[in-house]
Amino acid sequence: DPSCTTYVMIIYKDIITGDELVSDSFKLTEVDDIVYEIKTAMIPDEDDEDGPEVINLIKIHDLKEVQYNKKEYGMAVKAYMGKIIKHLEEKNPDRVAAFKKAAQGFVVNTVMKNFKEYQCYSGREMDPSGMIVLARWLDGDVTPTFYIWKDGVESEKF
Repeated sequence: DPSCTTYVMIIYKDIITGDELVSDSFKLTEVDDIVYEIKTAMIPDEDDEDGPEVINLIKIHDLKEVQYNKKEYGMAVKAYMGKIIKHLEEKNPDRVAAFKKAAQGFVVNTVMKNFKEYQCYSGREMDPSGMIVLARWLDGDVTPTFYIWKDGVESEKF
């Protein structure tokens, strides 16, 4: 009986690569109708009991740090936005204009303005065509806050 189905978890996957980026075990806060902000915490590394603690989101979803300079990031995010716009044109055309406006505002006014404060991550497969997940250490935090593009993920129930 489908009405009795119980889902344990919601996984948010990159719509381009299929990589799992985050789950609903993290608190996702929508910011400016464009990104989800994710607070992280330090956890013991189950693979190395004597090793240092690790950032939970990176460990659980196997995110990989990738290096971009400001120019490279600008080109990569522009190409990525084109893919998201194409996806939205097919799946949710009413969202395209709002996405373009909010994405441009976030990239220009938040990310590029403070680019040196961000670290870039990709999903497990490190596919350069996928989402560049951003992380930023906010004042006083012991772990970074991560940002994923709201329109760049689809949720799947497990």
